[in-house]
Amino acid sequence: MNEYEIATQKVLPYLHSGFKWPKNLISDYGRVPVQAGSSTYWADFVCYYIKQSRPYPYLIIEVKQPNENLSETVPQAEFYSMMLGSPFFCVTDGEEFWFFLCGKVIGSSVRLSRNPPKPHKKALPDKKTWAELISLPSVLDPKVEVFFTELDTEGDLLNDTRWHTEALAYWHDNIFDNLDAIKPKELKYAISKYTIRSRNTKPLAEYAITEFKHFKQILKDIKNISGNPLPIIERMLNSNDELHIKGAGYFFISQLLAAAYPKDFGVLQEDIGTILSELELTDVPIKSGTAKAYLYANDNVKEFIRKN
Repeated sequence: MNEYEIATQKVLPYLHSGFKWPKNLISDYGRVPVQAGSSTYWADFVCYYIKQSRPYPYLIIEVKQPNENLSETVPQAEFYSMMLGSPFFCVTDGEEFWFFLCGKVIGSSVRLSRNPPKPHKKALPDKKTWAELISLPSVLDPKVEVFFTELDTEGDLLNDTRWHTEALAYWHDNIFDNLDAIKPKELKYAISKYTIRSRNTKPLAEYAITEFKHFKQILKDIKNISGNPLPIIERMLNSNDELHIKGAGYFFISQLLAAAYPKDFGVLQEDIGTILSELELTDVPIKSGTAKAYLYANDNVKEFIRKN
């Protein structure tokens, strides 16, 4: 089993049934950013509790494969716990679970002989999901209002926004809803007409023709995603993986996801992390271009839209 399989098939069920933590207050795997200088890392799982209607990390969990030494993982989990302000952390391979009381400096944490104590049940409500607990501004940021003002006054920006909407609708209606019947020339047309306007799409379109069956199968895999989408997105971004589409970058992959699942995913450009920080939707600088960064940014954007 790889780390993701251990995390989702062994660790997550234990947190639910063994540790008795509410499902809605456990983060999705690899979705919580940890800021360290100019670098961003990702905690595997975070168990939250609620205090005065705000979420706080209570337990950080780092997952490793069985052939890895858990002792070597402790400093990493300890660091994440300190950065996120969590009183407890855990390292596990899905079989052994080592729990620690987090210290104030690296190396000062204390291993516990049993699971850490749980907060009072009032701190563990079951009404909100962890994603809904993302801290966002209570009202629209002035910068968002400026954006909509610019849409009314700047023709190029308005046309570009309309094109993105049309592109997603075309891919959804003519490609993903018609995968069994599409022909190579139809896929080539979709890429040439409705993909990455600012870049040369010819190599990608040619690849769709020469590797049509492979390209089509990848689109089917995208349409049939079940559960956490992290593994398939990571594979698509990996140029050495069979699920990678030659010539397809971060933006195109996010476009395919948004077209296949318009209610769940959005198209995010590579500078989305900077934009989210400027809009105060996150206080952690997110470098786009990775599956975890994309999913985290997508969660923030979805929650912002829902709340406003």
